[in-house]
Amino acid sequence: MATSSVMTMGVVPSVHRPLNQVDLYLSSTTATSLPRIKADLMAPDEDLKALVGMIVDHNMVGKLAVHLLHSHEPLKPGEVKLENKLETVPGTWMRPVPAASLDPSSIHGIAFKIELKNETLCLIPYEFAKGPSPVAKDDKTVLDFMTELANYIIQRGLTDVFALQFVELGGLAAIPTAEIEVGGLGTITLPQSMQKIGRLVPVSWPNPADPTAHPDGPGPGEHWNEATKSDGTKTHKVHVDNAKTEEGVLESLAKMGIFCPDKR
Repeated sequence: MATSSVMTMGVVPSVHRPLNQVDLYLSSTTATSLPRIKADLMAPDEDLKALVGMIVDHNMVGKLAVHLLHSHEPLKPGEVKLENKLETVPGTWMRPVPAASLDPSSIHGIAFKIELKNETLCLIPYEFAKGPSPVAKDDKTVLDFMTELANYIIQRGLTDVFALQFVELGGLAAIPTAEIEVGGLGTITLPQSMQKIGRLVPVSWPNPADPTAHPDGPGPGEHWNEATKSDGTKTHKVHVDNAKTEEGVLESLAKMGIFCPDKR
């Protein structure tokens, strides 16, 4: 529901305090409740341009992004989404892992759903990465701007459309990327130059390398790839048999013609 009041930000898990198992349980139920990614899932253009304009005007490109709320395969009970950097090629792997197997204090949130509780903005992390948060509790400028973005999203009634996302420039943020959904194994994000691209669905804005690159609006930084197999079949999800390791999954994607390891 939209509101005209300006709300203050509550405690942000993994920024103001370490994560705990309660946070991980809440993240699991939050991630599972998100709308399933599909080719026609889109963000309102007017609001998207406004949000990206705010990020650019406040010099927050490369620090914060707005993320299209979506899910892939449902998590099993007690699972959370943990991102790891790939070791053999540039990219990341967002895998479902049991929350009970993690030390919550050793990971941080990277994507946050916005909720309003008792007139306070609450950020619920639902995707995680290893190590300390790129935003610290004393980063007042960043946190104040997060509050401004969250207020816009609340006031426009878009809490089920947009999330806030931390950008870590040590990874792939400065180049066009796309994520591939791998059945049962999460999603792998790779440079678009290394994929056979089908229809792309933008899911994150702006692109730190060129925030206003897209001719019809803000330049998206990350996409979901409606992949095309080597036989021409379009697919929203690929299945790899008996592949559990990074090398095995990438080899299977290469055999399908979706991953092009020689194009870097």
